[in-house]
Amino acid sequence: MCIISYVSVAQDSSIAKQKLVNFSGIILPSRAPENGYLVQGGIVGIYKTNPNDSLLRASNTYLYGMYSQLHQWRISLGGDIFTPKEKLYINFWYYSSFMPEKYFGLGNNTTPDSSEFVSYSVWYANTMVLKKLSNYNFAGLSHIFEYSSDISFPEAGLMSKQEPIGFQSYIANGIGCMFRHDSRDFILSAKKGLFTEVGLSFFFKSFFKYT
Repeated sequence: MCIISYVSVAQDSSIAKQKLVNFSGIILPSRAPENGYLVQGGIVGIYKTNPNDSLLRASNTYLYGMYSQLHQWRISLGGDIFTPKEKLYINFWYYSSFMPEKYFGLGNNTTPDSSEFVSYSVWYANTMVLKKLSNYNFAGLSHIFEYSSDISFPEAGLMSKQEPIGFQSYIANGIGCMFRHDSRDFILSAKKGLFTEVGLSFFFKSFFKYT
């Protein structure tokens, strides 16, 4: 395992104050039953949208990647951003992936011996924009988008016989409303505080498309 961490400091000569951004990175070889041997790693940046506000919590943005022995891969971009005075709380998670994995069929009588490999590509985006109601209380809207394509499977296998919903490809869109109470002192590794989230998302039939 390799862990890399460093601090980058930029000097703004116009106001003669330092703006501090922390970066940490990790590279982690590992093994999992559904992936075989794999290498995963990423980098995260920790910063403030207003470096001069001592009460403003730190924001973070990360980039993550994974590649496995089964030629599976995923690239993710995500983070939590507090705008100045925490007027807005933006949470996002976007990824693109290619994930060949085992399909065991439908129902309660599936067995490991009847599995088959199915491969597919996915584009996924989950975004929340929340407005501050009071200290540590936020409410707003969310949007989820998922597009699955390039699905391949054995011609005479389980997938082709059962034809589950979305077995060829699909597009899904969902919108929702969210409430979040988040008093954590540090989002990525809290020492104190409380996190509670309640939400409702709508995926209407007209939001789906099967091809």
